[in-house]
Amino acid sequence: MILLEIDKVMVEFIESKLVRLRKEVDEMWELVRTQIDKSGNAVQNLNREDAQTVIVREKHVNAFELKIDSDIEDIIALYNPVAIDLRFVLAMLKINTNLERLGDFAEGIARFVIRCKEPVLDADLLAEGYARDVIRSVQDARKAADLDIADRIALVLTVPAVNVADVEQFKDLIARETLATSFEVKEGAELAVEVAKA
Repeated sequence: MILLEIDKVMVEFIESKLVRLRKEVDEMWELVRTQIDKSGNAVQNLNREDAQTVIVREKHVNAFELKIDSDIEDIIALYNPVAIDLRFVLAMLKINTNLERLGDFAEGIARFVIRCKEPVLDADLLAEGYARDVIRSVQDARKAADLDIADRIALVLTVPAVNVADVEQFKDLIARETLATSFEVKEGAELAVEVAKA
């Protein structure tokens, strides 16, 4: 009976460690996503201030990666996870490594912007960049609407007047990437996304 109680406590303890690990990886994702957004803005607008912010925050990304790696090593060494728990821990290790690599790419872009003397993006590249921002916003809206990854959607975008042509130019890309079967573009003050299961 005592062994069953010990096992139960140990399982609950391991589960709490795994929940904390997932939360750390989520925080790392948000940090890296901010880095990517800022480096993208820096290169689009030749914004050296954003570029400098990315370079400074890269140390934080690296430190966060080392902490998560250490936590994963502790979980494997101390708790010897098996089956689904082990797969989860190994997946978090791989995700953590890839997130750190993305952070390095963002830093490289920021360093390029610092050295750059004039804007390097033409109108087509900027239009595609805006279309990819729209795709990310649609994917966030899909997630918020609790849609399955394979669900087809009806999509309505409200877009600032200066970006309507960008969205129209890349309408096929946006529809393909977001699984939109119907797609309407309206003009408005700022980007807004409406999704519904088709």
